[in-house]
Amino acid sequence: MNPQVKMLRDISMVYELSLSIGTALDLNENCKGFLKVLNSQKELAFSSIWIKRGDVFELVEGMPEFRVKEISIKKGHFILKKLNKTPFFSLSSKDKEFKKMVLENDISEGTFGVFKLGEIGFLKIFNLKRTEAYELQEMTQLVAVMEKLRISLEGSIAHRKYSEEIEARLNTQDQLLKTNLRYKDLFENMYDALIILDEKGRLKSINDAGKKILGMTTEKASDISLGELVHPDDRENSLAFIKQLNKDGFYSGYEGRIKTLDGKVKWVQVNSNVIKRGGKIVGSRDIVRDITNQKEAEDKIQKNEARLRQIIDSALDAIISINDRGIVTEWNKPAETIFEFTRKEAIGTSLHNLIIPEKYRKAHQEGMKKFFKTGHGPVLNNRIEITGVKKSGVEFPIELSITDVKDGDTYKFNSFVRDLTEQKKAEKELLFAQNAIKKSEEKYRGIIENMELGLLEVDTQQTIVRAYDKFCELTGYTEEELLGKNAEKVFLPKEYIPVMAQQESDREKGNAGVYEIQIFNKKGERIWVLISGAPIIDSEGNTTGSLGIHYDLTARKKLEDDLSKAKQEAELARLAEQQFLANMSHEIRTPMNAVIGMTNLLYKTNPSNEQKEFLDILGFSADNLMGLIDNILDISKIEAGK
Repeated sequence: MNPQVKMLRDISMVYELSLSIGTALDLNENCKGFLKVLNSQKELAFSSIWIKRGDVFELVEGMPEFRVKEISIKKGHFILKKLNKTPFFSLSSKDKEFKKMVLENDISEGTFGVFKLGEIGFLKIFNLKRTEAYELQEMTQLVAVMEKLRISLEGSIAHRKYSEEIEARLNTQDQLLKTNLRYKDLFENMYDALIILDEKGRLKSINDAGKKILGMTTEKASDISLGELVHPDDRENSLAFIKQLNKDGFYSGYEGRIKTLDGKVKWVQVNSNVIKRGGKIVGSRDIVRDITNQKEAEDKIQKNEARLRQIIDSALDAIISINDRGIVTEWNKPAETIFEFTRKEAIGTSLHNLIIPEKYRKAHQEGMKKFFKTGHGPVLNNRIEITGVKKSGVEFPIELSITDVKDGDTYKFNSFVRDLTEQKKAEKELLFAQNAIKKSEEKYRGIIENMELGLLEVDTQQTIVRAYDKFCELTGYTEEELLGKNAEKVFLPKEYIPVMAQQESDREKGNAGVYEIQIFNKKGERIWVLISGAPIIDSEGNTTGSLGIHYDLTARKKLEDDLSKAKQEAELARLAEQQFLANMSHEIRTPMNAVIGMTNLLYKTNPSNEQKEFLDILGFSADNLMGLIDNILDISKIEAGK
């Protein structure tokens, strides 16, 4: 080949490869574009780029894809050992170590060439038609291009790392947002009403349960004063609890009626504590529960009990007398009412045919026979609950007491019968109400546990009197290990002693507080916690201790530190990117000046028309590339703020 033509061809190849080094920051796109041009210029059957990730080198791009087989190699691989000794090398299928080079499909002969890309990886080429290894001159010819490729790939890797850090930060922010939404959802979906009032008793905030209790539809919260909804008959009692709230900072157990906005009257139970800002009361936080059904059930039970007492006091129980043969001799009005038999129908009839269910009649008769033989009976002079039967055949519960009266040589028996239908029904309703309350308490206990809140109770000397499960889980102790120990000595670092002393002083005054401190767990490790502390006050108004609700902030604190570090690292990566763009534009300008200069010199050698055409193409391409370089330099200056 004509030396001049070969030189031009080599220059053109280097130029094409230089152009193929992408200016985009996407690692895969840069690799794909470069390999495409490289395969075309060098007539390769396959080429690939491998990037180091820890102790493993992974395949980033391989072209064409059908030859891709292995996608990673470990640190001690033959290729990596060779590159530790030389920046590039070539082996043909004549070499005995050729098989150690093969990581691809359908390769048994040909020639490999490998170039080290600094510390980030290597580039591998394969020519199927060659039988000899690449010459040193051919390999050296591509070294400068490989160096530029390395710089480009380092920039892409830095950009990828920066993008991943940005994505991680966005994911973290998204998780924080979801956490806030989860707590908001808890507020909105509480079973009880949570109402926030200002200092004048007007609504500032209310959850869905509260709106349902108050019968709110389109009304604005700020237009509603809770005091105006109190039932007139309960206002005096309500004012007494408000005075207690202002005095003690909280109250609990208030029960009263309200007139809702939709015209209903409801019974509510309210627990309240004040909201302070700068030592001044600015409102209150009220938990309100609808207890209308409970009150109705209690009222019904009270009415039933009153009715039963009236029956007893007025001797209105069913009174039935029988002789020694079990024949009815007396049947009063309540007996008529209870068993539905008239006096005329009952007198002279066997008792067991009137009020005893058929399945118990035989036992009743056997009991009577036993009494006449022994003088004793299991039901005499005792109150028992058994099943009776009405004329209609309906079985129902009754309370029965029987006394015996000896009349000469015979006995008479007086039976006092009380219908327990209403009482049993009331008991069932009461049990239902109690179970409902129990389930509600268990629900909120479960909510507190699921909110990861650790509760700790101490007396006025900071001696631990109770440690709840979540607190034990948080600190690593069992409750048995903590009971009787001083909380400050076990958990509190020295630098937080003044903080805790101030909080204890506030609690002695009846004030609650929220603060963040570090405490020690059982392993001696420090963990961050948010503590909401409140005094425990007995029925006489004396402070007997305090309750601390602990929320683990360790993960959030670590996340805040990680975010700060990630931000600093991102800023450094951005600065490296700007510096890379500026350096790359200057690095490419230097060889391009030589290409342009050489083109101008060749014009002066009286070239032929064909050669002039080549030189025109070379000059045009060089000028375009210089324009691209200037654009890159301008971009780097703009991003650097110059």
